Amino acid sequence: MPHTFNDWLTLLRNTAHPAVPREFFERQAAQNYEPQGDEPDQPDPTPESLRWISSFTDDAGHRRDCDSPFLSSMLFINPISPMPPTASHLSRAWWGWFDYTIRDSLAIDWDADGALMPSLQEAGIEVWTETELGAMHALVSAAKGARNRAVLERVFRAAAWILDNLQPDNATNHPWAIHLFVIMALDPARAEPQRAAADLYAQSLLHNAVVHQGRPDRFSALILWDAMECLDALSGIPWQRAPLSLKHISFAARDYNR
Repeated sequence: MPHTFNDWLTLLRNTAHPAVPREFFERQAAQNYEPQGDEPDQPDPTPESLRWISSFTDDAGHRRDCDSPFLSSMLFINPISPMPPTASHLSRAWWGWFDYTIRDSLAIDWDADGALMPSLQEAGIEVWTETELGAMHALVSAAKGARNRAVLERVFRAAAWILDNLQPDNATNHPWAIHLFVIMALDPARAEPQRAAADLYAQSLLHNAVVHQGRPDRFSALILWDAMECLDALSGIPWQRAPLSLKHISFAARDYNR
């Protein structure tokens, strides 16, 4: 059972790595890009990266409307085509990674507590849960680069609400936002009951991702890998109001050589 920041990084990496498509690492190396500054420009994608993103499917041959913006964000490249008008709320959250006006179209109340998109309750508990978790993942992924404290704090308020209201079993086996619950579980400034609940939630998301095959599917593995990289990046951002800072969490140097 993971108990430290480094334990979780190692667990996420080791669980995801064998199932992450090798093409992703090849495309990542070919792009050879590290974001710099608060709002970095995305580099031009290579033809191979565009082909991989446009042809990607999970183990069952399925493709989702969020695949293109999610995979593009992982490679720090602009999507090959504009957002379709029929994009789902989850897809729009990931398109918002590239265009804040799309994020704003989700009509999230940034000053509120509770769910990010409460109106989706009418779509059913499964759709609502996965959309909330996936949107949280997307919003934090974008906000960490821009150091957007308001977005980060709103997402963690939503995560606290989810612990009390939406179970991970309500969603699919996609472990969206697992790293956010890891952060909450390791935050010494939070109450112990909430830390324990967040730890259980993170472990449940991971269990659900591997229970059917003993490993995550290709898409879930990419979510876990992105969560691992985002968790590592968030560790160095002192955005949280004192004393809720990850600097209180000690961890050893990490080696992510593939």
